[in-house]
Amino acid sequence: MRRIIAGIAVAVAIVGVSIAIVPAADAATPGVGWGNWNNGTSGYYPYKGTFTTQSTGARSVCGEIGKAVPSSGDSYIGVQGTGWINANLSTSWGAHPNVNDNQVAGLNRVIQENVNTGDRNTAAALEFAVQSSLYGGYFDTSGNSHPSLWDLVNYTLVRSAGSANVNTITSIAQNLINEINSTTAGSGGTGSGLLQFTVSPRNNYNGTVTMNGTSGSTGTITLTNGTFLSTGTNTLNGAVEGASYQVTGVPPTTDGAPYKISGSGTFTAPGNSGYAPNVGVYLAASGQQSSLGVGGMVSNQPFNVSGIDPMERSTVFQPVLTTTATQFVARGDVPTDQVTFSTTADASGTNNPWFISPSGNYAPILANGTLYGPFDTPPAQSTTVPAGAPLLGHATVTTSLQNGPNVAYTATSDTPAATSGYYTWVWSIDWNNQTAGVQATIPGPASGDPSQAPYFWSDDFGQSVETSVTPMRIAAVSQLTAPTIELSGQSTDTLTVTADGYWLKDSTGANIPITFRGTAYFVSGATAPSVSASPPAGATSLGSVTQIVTAPGQYTPPSITAPDASAGFITWVWQIRTADQPIAYRGYVEPWADQFGLGPETQSIAMPAVSTVAEPTAYAGRGFTDTATITGTLPVGGANLHFELYDGVKDSSGAWVCAAANLAWTSPVVAVSATGDVTSAPAPGQAPGTYNWVEVLTSNSGNVISRGACGASTEQTVVSAPAVTTSATAGSDLATAIGDVATVTGELPETGATLSFAAYRVPMTQTPNGSWAIDYPASSGTPAPTPSTPALSATPDPQAGATPDLSWACTPANEVFSDPGQLITTAGEHSSATFVPSEGGKYLWVETLTWQPPATSGGPTPAAVVLHSGTCGVLAETSHALTVTTHAATDDGTGTAAAGAGTAAAGANLWDTASITGYVPEGSTVNFNLYVVKKGQAPVCDASTLVATLAPTTANPQPGGYFPAASPYSLTSEKWKNDVDFDSVGYFVAVVTDSLGRQVAAGECGDPNETANANAAVAFIAATGGFATTSVVVISGCIAALGAISLLMMRRYRRSRR
Repeated sequence: MRRIIAGIAVAVAIVGVSIAIVPAADAATPGVGWGNWNNGTSGYYPYKGTFTTQSTGARSVCGEIGKAVPSSGDSYIGVQGTGWINANLSTSWGAHPNVNDNQVAGLNRVIQENVNTGDRNTAAALEFAVQSSLYGGYFDTSGNSHPSLWDLVNYTLVRSAGSANVNTITSIAQNLINEINSTTAGSGGTGSGLLQFTVSPRNNYNGTVTMNGTSGSTGTITLTNGTFLSTGTNTLNGAVEGASYQVTGVPPTTDGAPYKISGSGTFTAPGNSGYAPNVGVYLAASGQQSSLGVGGMVSNQPFNVSGIDPMERSTVFQPVLTTTATQFVARGDVPTDQVTFSTTADASGTNNPWFISPSGNYAPILANGTLYGPFDTPPAQSTTVPAGAPLLGHATVTTSLQNGPNVAYTATSDTPAATSGYYTWVWSIDWNNQTAGVQATIPGPASGDPSQAPYFWSDDFGQSVETSVTPMRIAAVSQLTAPTIELSGQSTDTLTVTADGYWLKDSTGANIPITFRGTAYFVSGATAPSVSASPPAGATSLGSVTQIVTAPGQYTPPSITAPDASAGFITWVWQIRTADQPIAYRGYVEPWADQFGLGPETQSIAMPAVSTVAEPTAYAGRGFTDTATITGTLPVGGANLHFELYDGVKDSSGAWVCAAANLAWTSPVVAVSATGDVTSAPAPGQAPGTYNWVEVLTSNSGNVISRGACGASTEQTVVSAPAVTTSATAGSDLATAIGDVATVTGELPETGATLSFAAYRVPMTQTPNGSWAIDYPASSGTPAPTPSTPALSATPDPQAGATPDLSWACTPANEVFSDPGQLITTAGEHSSATFVPSEGGKYLWVETLTWQPPATSGGPTPAAVVLHSGTCGVLAETSHALTVTTHAATDDGTGTAAAGAGTAAAGANLWDTASITGYVPEGSTVNFNLYVVKKGQAPVCDASTLVATLAPTTANPQPGGYFPAASPYSLTSEKWKNDVDFDSVGYFVAVVTDSLGRQVAAGECGDPNETANANAAVAFIAATGGFATTSVVVISGCIAALGAISLLMMRRYRRSRR
């Protein structure tokens, strides 16, 4: 426990504030800190900080815990080390420190850095840090151990310093403890040594320097007449004892005199400067605390070294050189050589470097070069120049003061190379050709030994690196073997080779091989190419060949195959290219090329010509051919010919088109080996139309040689359908059949064609007034006519006169009959199946001829082709169904047509009547023919018995139209007066004829419809169609059993026969 100093005035304390008490004379006094100095180490406010010693006035800090302040004064006993501290310091409870040198050095460090602080927190923290480090724990003045530094500081100072300062003091104290424990004690020291040099016997400029002395020493060495290889200067820092360093001599004079390298240096022995492991110690009276103050510092002491070469260094050097001649020298150019200088060892092995004066200039060495040549063979290497070697020129080179041997120098001959050949350099360095200053630095009388022979050096003759080549000048002319060539032929050229100058040889004496390259170019067109320096843009290479030549003369290179399909010209171009030469001899010959398009090197390609003539016409479905006539020159190995057939298609401009889209057929390929005619295989049958042939001549590899023009007039075939004309049955009485007959002319398809027929009934309609008319569709714009004014076509029918326009009537709705069709293979007449109309009317026939093209192998069945289709409404293709009832009358009868037949006396009138139902042809003619034969003879109705043709009282032609049974069409013939002067029988034959003259209806001759008897009179019969009638027996002068007049039975007409 610190004792309280007597005689102290009363003190009033407030937390965080201390009031200092003036100490007695000759006692230590407080410095900076917290707490009450007079309380010492005990009391409510113990003091923590620095104080001022009585003996020296220096600041110190308490070194012993729990002991009283040195109130009785102190005495300074100097600095004390680790052993003294551990043995002599103690706490009030008898504990001693246990620290090492580094910790003591750390105590010295923190005391020196902080004991004179003016900060109360730092001063208090210093005491806590020193005491905790000395005694290894956190002890208060009573010897109590605290769990942490903060707990100790808080326990001791919270009442005087407050909580905030407690935290600050703790932080500072911890940092100081860390510094104490991280400090290394300084050691100090000094040493001795000397510099030792070596001189290289191989290069007097080179050597080493070593500082031999106190082990581990380091320092700086400075040289005289020398530099360090590692730094390039005469100073080396960081030199280590025992290590050897490369040095290079620097001659001090320009005369090349021998010299020595010397050196000096400063070194430091091993050890470190820093805080000594001691502190200043202030002892107090017995029982009072000892205090600790600033300790010492330690540092290392440098020492000097020196040395000099053990022998003189020589500056004499032996210059030599190497060269690299330019490999190739163009004819007319001057040869050059690249010269590189260096040094060589003397007989003793010493090889000093190139002399450099103190000012940094290299000794200027002069070298002489002599160039020999040309030679046709590479010169052999030798130490002397062969006798008789041709000399071309000379060159000299002097090294520069700035660069000396460190750069290459270019030597140039004073004479150009005039011809091809090998050229080789020989170089020498002669003491006698050097300046006086240089002579002193190379071997000779001026280098220190007057008896020494002057220095002379020369390289060998014929070294490959000193030999250049002036390339050969080789050329050629060529001549093709023929002026023309076939397609796919072999184009062969010949070369005549010449040399201007030496033909260079290799080291064995053999001529160097030269490779020529010949390229054959193709130029299209009819005009030979013009001569030019290089191939024009339009020239196409056919390939290249090479020819190796070894001497002037004539050569036959390999040939090149001509194009197999193209017209034009082949022209050769020959050249010598560096890239084509053997690698070992590239550059030994000048590049060369002849011109493009030279006459002797150009040949035209002989072409075949093709003309063609196709069959101009053909029938549908039947094969037809094209014939090509080949003239000119065929390709080698022949050619192939095929024919292409195209549907006749034109583009928007009207030009024929022959493209894949309209290709109809391609013929098999025909191999052509000779000129002449080649006919295609027959093209398969085609539909009607125009077809274009295109012939294609190709090479054996498939390239097109020629192709015909699309649409050429001689290459068109017009395919036509066979012609079909038809004639239908003119009429029917509803009891006989009608049909159609087609007449086919021309050739039918090879596989035949199908002929079919269909019949259409023209539809009728009843008008408001009860009459009947054709039922025209509304779209036709034609009004339904009345029976008295039938509608007639505005233009004549293609085969007949005027008839109603019925082209619209052949529709499925109006079809009444069609046959299944028949396959026909020959021209001629072919009849349709027939049918019996079921009602009166106008029947229109339409015939159709159809061809089914055969399917190609594996392909789909093609669509059928209609070769012909008849026109609807043609009069010749019209059948009329109608019935005619007739009645003959005479004046001798009842006087009416219904009264029956009778006998006409001489001078009496005869006539006939007709009643028609069905369709009466428009423009038809109805006539009544009267035939008279002698009584008792067979009926004969011909021109010999015709006595009259009676027209109807209604003038022909008849308007025609449809008349139902309820309102038949009635006609009465003109009257004929009987003027026959013999007993006879008369026959009426009523005939209905259409506007074409076809007989639609006619009676049969000899049908006894009407009879009469009279002397020199005519018994007449009306022929109404040849049907069964009541027999009438004609008896001259009387009437048979039935009376004077035999009644005429009404009969129907049979249709006329064709």
